[in-house]
Amino acid sequence: MPSRSRLGTPSTLRRRVLKDRVSALMIDVTSEQLSEQKPLPVQYKKLPGWAKEQKPATSSSVSKSQSLTTLQVPEASWRAEAPLRWSRSQESKNFHRSTSSKFFSATRVAQEWREPPDVALPGKPPSLEDRYVTTCRTQRAVPVPLSFLEGQSSKLDGRDMLEAQMMALVDIVTDGRVEEVNMENNRLVTDQSLAPLFQKLRAPHMRDSLRTINLRHCRAGVNTLEMCVELLSVAMNLRHVDMSGLQLAVKLQLPLCMGLGSHQTLETVALAGVGLGGTFCTAECARRLVGSVSFTSLDLSWNCFDGEDFQQMGKQLMQTKPGGSKLKKLYLDSTSTTVGNFDCSISELLEALAYNTSLTFLSIAANRIDFKPALVLEDALENHSCMWNINISQNPLGILGLRSILRLMARKDNDIRHFDAEGCFTGGPDMEEDVGDAACQTFSFTNPGGRYKLQLARPYHQPCFGCCAKPPNVTRFHGRDA
Repeated sequence: MPSRSRLGTPSTLRRRVLKDRVSALMIDVTSEQLSEQKPLPVQYKKLPGWAKEQKPATSSSVSKSQSLTTLQVPEASWRAEAPLRWSRSQESKNFHRSTSSKFFSATRVAQEWREPPDVALPGKPPSLEDRYVTTCRTQRAVPVPLSFLEGQSSKLDGRDMLEAQMMALVDIVTDGRVEEVNMENNRLVTDQSLAPLFQKLRAPHMRDSLRTINLRHCRAGVNTLEMCVELLSVAMNLRHVDMSGLQLAVKLQLPLCMGLGSHQTLETVALAGVGLGGTFCTAECARRLVGSVSFTSLDLSWNCFDGEDFQQMGKQLMQTKPGGSKLKKLYLDSTSTTVGNFDCSISELLEALAYNTSLTFLSIAANRIDFKPALVLEDALENHSCMWNINISQNPLGILGLRSILRLMARKDNDIRHFDAEGCFTGGPDMEEDVGDAACQTFSFTNPGGRYKLQLARPYHQPCFGCCAKPPNVTRFHGRDA
């Protein structure tokens, strides 16, 4: 039996035994033991010989063995069958014991560990951001940081949002100020979330602040467009609408165009590639849009219009009386149709530009315009005082068509200073070609002599007759003659 000085004091011995028990409990648990929910294995260290219980020989030895035996019994709070539970209060992420179960379960840990509920301060309602996070947590969606939710902006930018995130946002948008709704190029949201959003925007306190709607190339369906038509009738402060790339149903084309055309504050409208054309209401849609008294920019590119549709547009552009069209920028890229050797259908519109005094920019790219509509354009814009920029790229103008555009810029009676003619250097009959067909008569500005068979109902034959009837001193240029 070792001496008492070697063992140390009873308090030191107690600390050593308790330290051995604690080190035995803090062991690693494998994933297999977690899945099978086995009891927590405890490996006790081998006690030294002097600490083992011995048979009582004398009264003094019995008292010593009993004192040593009592030191080996661990306290109730350190039992091995206690489970492990996650405690968020411990920054070191340690485990602490609990006596509620005999087994350690990873599922029990996941159930017991919960995010604390978002409780607003007494007397203070939860903010929009807190409600959005709570709604996303309920719908199992990942919240998206938006300056709109933080109150730093009144622009609702949903270009990178998913369907579940948008639905969570719609649930909380009940008040506040929304100036812009931007869903451009978002193909991940559908009518399921967009239609309720525009339905809420019809509320009086929200529609008065709305300025911009951008649905360009998103997946807005019939329900969303119907809500937009209803919104146009009540949102009196709307300024910009962009619905380019949407699949516009035929039954919604006329109601939408009537709502846009009759709006009193709209300035910019883009309906590029929405499927206008080829229906009974196309001419009326064109008349309503171009004849608006508030539009300053209109984009109808990548639609299909025939001669009748362009005639309706031209009649609206010819109105110069007060309260008429205020259109300054008109985009009609790839909208014209051509049948055989007849004139391009957009010639009906180009002919009406002679009576317009508001347009400053015209884009007619990729419309199969050859030298005949180019001559119509030259004659119509000869005395136009407002037009200064023309985009006529990707058209088969050829030599004759380019000469018409260059002569137009050289005249001093108009204000045209820039034109884009990229990809226009081929196409159309050249001077050396035989063009004896009456349907394709070629007018030469430098040598107009010849025999012409004209049909004045065609837009191309009218400038041919006008150029032949003009006296030589009528046409004036800044520099050398073309």
